Amino acid sequence: MYDINNTQQLGESKGGTILPKQTSRVKLAIVGRKKRNDKHKRSKHDINVVWHSCNLCSHKCKSKGDLNKHKRSKHDIDVVWHSCDLCSYKCKKKSNLKAHKQSIHDINVVWHSCNLCSHKCKSKGDLNKHKRSKHDINVVWHSCDLCSHKCKSKGDLNKHKRSKHDINVVNTVFDFTFE
Repeated sequence: MYDINNTQQLGESKGGTILPKQTSRVKLAIVGRKKRNDKHKRSKHDINVVWHSCNLCSHKCKSKGDLNKHKRSKHDIDVVWHSCDLCSYKCKKKSNLKAHKQSIHDINVVWHSCNLCSHKCKSKGDLNKHKRSKHDINVVWHSCDLCSHKCKSKGDLNKHKRSKHDINVVNTVFDFTFE
């Protein structure tokens, strides 16, 4: 092997000192860092990018791999379909098939049990909803501004206002007042 900056073999004497055999590793590390830096510049800052255009639409990608993903997801080119062996469901991603089998057919489901009753759920989120609604754990109460009624969900409060106070409540993000 040779040193980065001269042609003298590694391990040989250079002015009384021995060159370390590690120099080639240093060179590889420098080259690797440069390649990562170049890739970073292309992907994050569009410097020295070679654009790959889709021949089916106007989409452009920075890498051939991204272009292939685009063609599979948007144009069904070279798609490997994953089919459920229990029904007619099919999908492009294996992880979606796994989620389908867990949620629809109860295959390989990790059940989450309530420690206060015998209820079981397929997800932690559903278990937390169960505990809020049935056992009043971590409940955020929503109070009616027209009476003393309280509800565990905003949707239930809106139902209460419509049925008890004849107020048509619309679920909106913003409150607009028109004159």
